[in-house]
Amino acid sequence: MAFFYLLADTMKIHRCYRLWSSRKLIIIVPLLLVPACIILWIVTTALKSGQTAYVTYIYVALAQNVYLSGMIAGQIWWWNQCNKNMFVCQVKLILESATLTPIFLLLWMALNFSGHDTILSPCALTQIVGIASTLIAVRIGPLNYFPLSSC
Repeated sequence: MAFFYLLADTMKIHRCYRLWSSRKLIIIVPLLLVPACIILWIVTTALKSGQTAYVTYIYVALAQNVYLSGMIAGQIWWWNQCNKNMFVCQVKLILESATLTPIFLLLWMALNFSGHDTILSPCALTQIVGIASTLIAVRIGPLNYFPLSSC
């Protein structure tokens, strides 16, 4: 699971970095949170009973995803304000894929803390991360055939 998480976050960090005109200051926080998440995941799997470490991992992963999604959405929103309705389709595409993971993490945390932790297995996070990271590539394909104004 750590590999999929690392791959998905690397893609989001790259998107954020490119959208913010390759400003390194914007991605310092996410770059520091990636090793923190990996270390928490290793501790969780090494202890085998580290429910506290796993919940901490989920919190850090949620913070990372919300930060990156917010930075991406904020930059695109700003560009959209400057160039009216030029980036509406891009906002839809990026936000659809970028918000899937944080929504799942919030749902998992709510179910976990309400005592219904068996409804969603932690293994589902691997599938959600895989789906979220490829969703944007699947959705961009049709844009090659249709103009942006048809979205």
